[in-house]
Amino acid sequence: MTAADLEAVLSIQKASPGAAQWPADEWRIFCGQQDALEYDNLRTGYHAWVADEEGAVVGFLAGLFSGEELEILNLAVASGARRTGIASALLSEALAAARKSGGGRVFLEVRASNAGAIVFYQGHGFLPAGLRNNYYREPLESALVLARKI
Repeated sequence: MTAADLEAVLSIQKASPGAAQWPADEWRIFCGQQDALEYDNLRTGYHAWVADEEGAVVGFLAGLFSGEELEILNLAVASGARRTGIASALLSEALAAARKSGGGRVFLEVRASNAGAIVFYQGHGFLPAGLRNNYYREPLESALVLARKI
């Protein structure tokens, strides 16, 4: 992901109610644009990938590398490009990067009611690893923690 992708990423995010809704300033961490001191020690662990079709960004995945783990923080695909393998391709890229960096485990949180996302991740080898009660806001909801080995 580069700064040039930011507008498209924000548009896809806004149209994806299941995705985390981050302001542009938070996304700039992934583009290397955030200069705020509180992010200086973290910047190297944040990574984002975008999927491009015919010059247009149609999906994104954001993650945080921490030691031997990758946490998937946000994933969404443009509504017209869903169910075409883009999310799987983005996930494969992130897993390959984690494997290359010596990572041993990937985890994420998903709304407990997001059955489609849960099925998607389970189809990619993720298993339930915990529950975070009242994790999400608007609406208040628990998060299912999913994890898999790399």
